[in-house]
Amino acid sequence: MSANTRFYPSPSAASWAGNPAFLQSIAAMSDADGQENAESYKVLLVDDNVDLLEVAATLFRGCGFEVIATSSAMEAMDILRRTPDIDVLFSDVVMPGVSGIQLGYEARKIRPGIKVILVSGYATVAANAGHGSLRDFDFLKKPYHFSDILKLLATPD
Repeated sequence: MSANTRFYPSPSAASWAGNPAFLQSIAAMSDADGQENAESYKVLLVDDNVDLLEVAATLFRGCGFEVIATSSAMEAMDILRRTPDIDVLFSDVVMPGVSGIQLGYEARKIRPGIKVILVSGYATVAANAGHGSLRDFDFLKKPYHFSDILKLLATPD
């Protein structure tokens, strides 16, 4: 793994350093919506903003997901080629070099059937650059609620 990549193994709820009430509320939302157990997902997170990447990784890990995080779309493509059991790509849209939209298309070529969730506060910038259509992917506008992510994970593509 490069310096841009971090691997976060899935913790047990007891080992998470966050707020236990938060974890219980997320678990209750998942159960109420009939969603799968988060522990069944391995997620690749991609965001060029390292602070946001760390926050997202903490949220996903706190809910039982196994997380691989990188700040580079190019590195994300390498990770997808090397790691066949990634279930979800969760990526920012506006990034230097390769946009999240481009990464989403490449991810589906590398891993057909992968769930792709794109997020952005500035999605029209990438969409207007001719990189493809956000309509081809699940999309959330920043700031997003974690419950919205869980709902998208429960929705088939």
